[in-house]
Amino acid sequence: MPISLRCSCGKMLTLRDELAGRRIKCPACGGVLAVPASEPEEVEPSSPEEPEADESDDVEDRPKKKSQKSKTKGRLALTKEELAVIKKEKKEKAFKREKERREMIRRLFAGLAYFVLGLVATIGSIYALITFWQAMLVQPEYGVGIVFGLVVGLAAVVKGVLGLMSVRFSRQEED
Repeated sequence: MPISLRCSCGKMLTLRDELAGRRIKCPACGGVLAVPASEPEEVEPSSPEEPEADESDDVEDRPKKKSQKSKTKGRLALTKEELAVIKKEKKEKAFKREKERREMIRRLFAGLAYFVLGLVATIGSIYALITFWQAMLVQPEYGVGIVFGLVVGLAAVVKGVLGLMSVRFSRQEED
């Protein structure tokens, strides 16, 4: 049955039974707390023929406090080097996430730019085609320029759409 203990800082701790009689550090404030020994289970009274146990036997059965402290300290405390490594890893992860976010925004704007400029070029070429179709019949050079503008505009639109789709798929992979 877990042991409940309240620290002086107000933090309520629920501890395993193995920690009974040991000292622990509060994870909230770092204060040292003595965990009370668990209450012994009720045992039926012994028969009168059995001798009562001496206090010296009881002392031998108790575990040594020195080994308890070292085990507890090893489980609860981190060295300064370990804390420094953890902080460094957190900073590196945050930097990596920020870098990925910026790259995604850059691809988003690049895709939008290609799409918009491609639409402008395509619409302009279609407008020129409609306006100057009679001149293209007389001088085919006009038609070559208009068709070239149309092809470049459509290629830019396709590149923009593909760029926007890559941003969408990269976001789905992150989720």
